[in-house]
Amino acid sequence: MNMGEYEDEIIGENLQELVWGGLWRCKACGNGCSPGVDKTMLKKEFKSLCHGIFYANRNWIWFYDPDEAAVKGTKRLLELEKRAREAKVRKRC
Repeated sequence: MNMGEYEDEIIGENLQELVWGGLWRCKACGNGCSPGVDKTMLKKEFKSLCHGIFYANRNWIWFYDPDEAAVKGTKRLLELEKRAREAKVRKRC
């Protein structure tokens, strides 16, 4: 994810709570990440986030049974991510 590229937009559009609420915490499930990793996301510090070896050291966001607002927010996050990825491709060309 390229969230750092559009962090200000996420915060400006008040989508940070959506992201923070969906972060996966390490539960020592056996995926190799225990005790998790401490990380700052969208200007807030989190302790013990999952980043298991089976997940290529990524931090996962999970929206379980999202309501309409969460679906709309997720779509916006995907639009921002797509734009950031396309900008990286244009820079390489």
